Amino acid sequence: QSTEKKFFFKMLGCCIPRDPSKQTNKMINEALERERKELNSESKLLLLGK
Repeated sequence: QSTEKKFFFKMLGCCIPRDPSKQTNKMINEALERERKELNSESKLLLLGK
């Protein structure tokens, strides 16, 4: 099951599983948020590095 979740996290933008469970949706939203923050800080570092 955890492998499935990792797979979903990898495919975040494409296919968010239709799970009625709010807990799962919450986890996915948190993962999306984390990923966005990481991307933001990475692009800021890239901009600063230029």
